[in-house]
Amino acid sequence: MMRRATFGDFIQAAHWHLDPAATIHGPAAARGSAEEVSRSLLRVITVMRRYLQDITTVFSNVPSHPHSQLGPWPRAAIEAREALRNSTEFLNVYGAVSRWPAVPAASPLARRLDGVAESLITGRDLLQTHFSVGPYGELRHRSEWAAVIASPTVTRALLVEIGSLSRTIARQSAGVALAGPPGSRDSAEVRRALNAACQWLWILNASVQAAHQRESASAADGELLCAIPANIAPAPPPP
Repeated sequence: MMRRATFGDFIQAAHWHLDPAATIHGPAAARGSAEEVSRSLLRVITVMRRYLQDITTVFSNVPSHPHSQLGPWPRAAIEAREALRNSTEFLNVYGAVSRWPAVPAASPLARRLDGVAESLITGRDLLQTHFSVGPYGELRHRSEWAAVIASPTVTRALLVEIGSLSRTIARQSAGVALAGPPGSRDSAEVRRALNAACQWLWILNASVQAAHQRESASAADGELLCAIPANIAPAPPPP
């Protein structure tokens, strides 16, 4: 009997795609063009923003902008959402990522980022199987796991994962922005925009780390997040 997929399968896959030793995507040294990396990075940030939109609904009575009265994790969630929004604006500012290409990216780093995006999309889809949408747009729980997913404990763990991924992505993508490959046709504007987007990813990680220092997220929080299974409907009874 096959086990059900868990969220941990997909978040671990996202980290695996960012491992330079995973040469299935090409040599780690051949990072490719800033334009391709920007396009793929935008895909990752788009799905991260969807996670952050989900997260901020967990904290009740949270205003749209952080202030000193917020707890460390609600504040980190809002600051992370703002950082992703700013990062998106930099990637779009010069129109370098205005449309998706018809063919897969040639750049190894861009392909790794595409893998991260697909893993995160599938992981979020798994979490969403525990909810349904009511007639007025409200979320309804479909399983006992729904309350776990909507808990501050799992929210903290998810923010830690997003911060960790952002840190690694910023380090690898900034290398492309600051040192394009020989013969690169990337414009200086595209490379500057990519570097600025990476700086906002560093800020996102810093916000999460600051929250972690004030109110530590335990290893057990991460284990609970990774253990969340897909909500599979029971098989119909035999005739």
